Amino acid sequence: MRSLPLTVVFFIFTLSPMVVCAGVMDQLSAGDRARVEAGEQVLISTPIPGYPWPRAEIFQRTPLPAASIMAVFFDYNQAFKFVPNCKVSKISKQISPVIAEVDYEVAVPILPDEAYTAENKIQRLPGGGYAVYWRVLKASSVESSAGSLYVEPLGDGSVLRYTNLVKPASKAAVLLRTMAISQMKDTVNAIVKEAESLQAKSPAMVKGKVQAMETALNAPQ
Repeated sequence: MRSLPLTVVFFIFTLSPMVVCAGVMDQLSAGDRARVEAGEQVLISTPIPGYPWPRAEIFQRTPLPAASIMAVFFDYNQAFKFVPNCKVSKISKQISPVIAEVDYEVAVPILPDEAYTAENKIQRLPGGGYAVYWRVLKASSVESSAGSLYVEPLGDGSVLRYTNLVKPASKAAVLLRTMAISQMKDTVNAIVKEAESLQAKSPAMVKGKVQAMETALNAPQ
């Protein structure tokens, strides 16, 4: 879990790795749950002692099944095509079928572009859901960062929870907090929109991505 610059963090998502909750929607209030079910994107911001930025959790539903959403995200080499400000995304080391080190380069407003490496691990969840956990291995201006993306069935579609907790190294981090959270929200929306767009244009492509993901999950670890 290492460094990256003040604005790259929105692309790095979080909850502690391997912590599986009862359900993505269970922690929400009745009001927030209703907003998510109505199609709104909901942000839960929680101050954490010792961190200049709060832990941010973003919830969003989609009519697509959980497997389709996660399969699009799992194709790490294609992230640069739809994630805001992401210029490069490339698997640099395949540790196992479900664990990959991925190199990213992200455009940062005002500051130089940021290159960093994250370790991503995918896992199947009970009830037809999926999760990816990641931690930053090396970068330049974040003291620590870890994240997760959960996707679980919800009605005829699914719901995402994208969690991010970052400890930036810069003392100017507080000034960029609002921009970072805004861009993180844009990233979650971009994941959903990319999956929905691909499903509309090429269902066979999405099916192929799902098959690739399931092959990795079913492979001997």
